[in-house]
Amino acid sequence: METEQLNYLKMALATDDVCSDYESNWTTLPAFATEVALARTHIASIRQDGQAQLGADTKPHTQAKDEAKNSLARLAADTGAPASVLAETTGNLSAAAKLNQSYSDIYYAADLAAEDLAVNLLNAARDMDVTALASYGVSADRLGDLEEALNQFSQKIGSPRATTVKRRTRTLSLEDLFSKLRTVHSRMDRLAVVLRSSAPDFYTAYETARVIIDRPGTQEDEEQAPAPPAP
Repeated sequence: METEQLNYLKMALATDDVCSDYESNWTTLPAFATEVALARTHIASIRQDGQAQLGADTKPHTQAKDEAKNSLARLAADTGAPASVLAETTGNLSAAAKLNQSYSDIYYAADLAAEDLAVNLLNAARDMDVTALASYGVSADRLGDLEEALNQFSQKIGSPRATTVKRRTRTLSLEDLFSKLRTVHSRMDRLAVVLRSSAPDFYTAYETARVIIDRPGTQEDEEQAPAPPAP
């Protein structure tokens, strides 16, 4: 997680603490309550992805190279096929070409070429609308499975991407989550003004918490990224 993201997360957690402390002040405003719930969902996802990003390259090697390649080829083909239909229907022909890879295209390609095909396919799928993909049978879990298969194969062939593929996809996921959280906070800011007169203490504390403190990043910060919330 980058320093800017860590600083924003600390602000988000401080803001959520204020919302918890003054909950009775804003529950009378249902729209604000909805945004608080959304913010908490995004914060939980950010903390989980941030922790996973730190440990992205620690999984043991459990598959032989051929088994890893077979698994990757099957998952990529089964994921790319329906996603390519969505890409075509939305006029994204470039993405459709990257997504429309058969099992044979990947399995019988040279190892590094197979890896490149799978990387391009996964990235093309990640760039598409998640809700739209789900309606075509491609769930977030399916993309996660493909990501894991790609990481396992990269490890087996000794590719430099072995420690970067998963980090890159986690980084892209974090960027998307932070973008969504910023959007939610923007809506919260505009709704909070309704409470300026009726709940002045909450409004003052909320405004104070929403200030991002620019703390320089350190190695210790990165190693001590917030742990995932308890289930």
